[in-house]
Amino acid sequence: MSEDLLQKAIEIERKRDDGTFEPNDVYDYLEIITWISNQSVYAEDEIYSLQKTLQFKLTSIIKFWLKIENNKLHIGKGKTESPDITIRMSNEGAVKFFSNSTVELLNEIYSLFRKGAIRVKGDDADTQGILLLLRFLMTIAEEELKDMRAKLNKD
Repeated sequence: MSEDLLQKAIEIERKRDDGTFEPNDVYDYLEIITWISNQSVYAEDEIYSLQKTLQFKLTSIIKFWLKIENNKLHIGKGKTESPDITIRMSNEGAVKFFSNSTVELLNEIYSLFRKGAIRVKGDDADTQGILLLLRFLMTIAEEELKDMRAKLNKD
C-alpha cells in the first residue's frame, strides 16, 4: 500500500465530505479511484473486458484521460488520440459529479445536462453506461478506502 496515495485519498475524501472539494481536485480524485480500483476485485468485475478511452475536458483545468483496458484503469494528463467518449464539465458540473453522493447526483444529473454543466460526446449507449460505471467505481473506492483506513488504525 502506498502511504502517499493513501494520505492523498484520505484528504480528498475529507474534502468531498466537508464540501471543500474543488474542480482542481478532480484529477487527483480520479487518480485515487484508479489506484484503488486496480486493487479491487469488485472494480475488476465491473470493468471486465471493457476497452474504452475517456477524454475529460474541465473548464479552467487541465485535460486528462482515463482508459479502461485489460481489466485495469489508467489515467494521464493531456489529450489522448481517438477517445471513445469525451466528457466536458463546467466547474460546477465537475464538483457536483465527483463530490456528491449517488442519491444526490441522481437527483441532479439531468439538471446538470440540461444546463450544459456536463456534456458528453460519443455513442449514447456507451456514455450513459460509462457515467454510471464511474459513479459505481467511486462507491467501490469509498468502501475500499474505509477498509484501508480501518486497517491502518488497527496497525
